[in-house]
Order: sequence, then C-alpha cells, then structure tokens
Amino acid sequence: MGVSGQGLGKDRMFITFYKDYGAYLKAMQVTRQLPFIDVDTLDSFLVDLTDKNQYRPLSMSRVSKYILSQAEAAANQIPERNSAAKKTATRKQ
Repeated sequence: MGVSGQGLGKDRMFITFYKDYGAYLKAMQVTRQLPFIDVDTLDSFLVDLTDKNQYRPLSMSRVSKYILSQAEAAANQIPERNSAAKKTATRKQ
C-alpha cells in the first residue's frame, strides 16, 4: 500500500508485509534496482507483528476503525458549519 504525504524529508510511504526478514531483504534488493528509487533516501521501519510484547498490536481492523471514526466525526461537523454559515448569511440580509 502506498500513500503520498509530507514529513521527515519524504513525500511517499509504503506499507508492506513480509513473511520474514529474509523476504524483506529480498524485496529491498529488488527495490534498490529500480531506476526511479533514490536509494540514499530510502528508509525502513520494521515491526514484528508476532511480537507478544507490543504495547498495542498493529492491526488493519484497528486502523480501519480509527479512519472510520475520524470520517464520522468530520461528517457530523460539516452540517453544523453549513447551518452556522447560513444563519450568518441570513442575518446580514
């Protein structure tokens, strides 16, 4: 999964999953051979999803629930903003 963004001098992030560290190393070898990849700026952050000592285990359902809750909160705020703007416009007339 790849997404655009900004921060830490980067403009793109890829979230990938590998069976083990060997599979990760193989994927990195292939990635470094791609002509449009600047290997000097390539960084990685590895998370062992099988580690039982994680503070809060990473799961896609947890990420999905967070995204949905943020979207619902934003959707609930939009009508309030629109109604406040209409009231202000009505008063000025």
